[in-house]
Amino acid sequence: MNELTMTLIHGFIVLLFGVFLSASFANIPLNKKNTLIMLLFSVLTGALQWVIQIFVSEPFLWKAYPLITHLPLILFIVFFFGKRPISAIVSTFTAYLLCQPAKWFGVLTYSLSDNKIAEFCARIAVLLAVFVVTLIFLSRSFSEIFEKDTKSVCIFAIVPTVYYVFDYSTVV
Repeated sequence: MNELTMTLIHGFIVLLFGVFLSASFANIPLNKKNTLIMLLFSVLTGALQWVIQIFVSEPFLWKAYPLITHLPLILFIVFFFGKRPISAIVSTFTAYLLCQPAKWFGVLTYSLSDNKIAEFCARIAVLLAVFVVTLIFLSRSFSEIFEKDTKSVCIFAIVPTVYYVFDYSTVV
């Protein structure tokens, strides 16, 4: 398997991770209908990412990621599922924050192996583990917090929002 293929597979898994955790945090039931709708959203967003990565550039994709992935996801949660904007934003930023352990383990794996395929495998494995643990043990608590009054949600939102802004302004 080549590096481009692994990049695309990893990118789609990250997208699914973000979409489904954001939806779960926004208290969108993961029933059959909603799962199919979110899969369709993910496929369309993933296709857009693929087109940009192949025909423009990967660096541009990462710079534009908030506009082509996160903003549409927030709008999708607000307008399609009828959730409050603050809940959709904080759900998306929290899911983004939870992607970071996979990134860290990927960097560690690459630094130890000097192998991009091993890096992507580590990232995918950690991402799947974080997804399962978060969905089982944390998503219900997050969704309860994100349905509280705006002030309470904003207090909780400080960490994911600051991290999101910091990461995009310094790394990307």
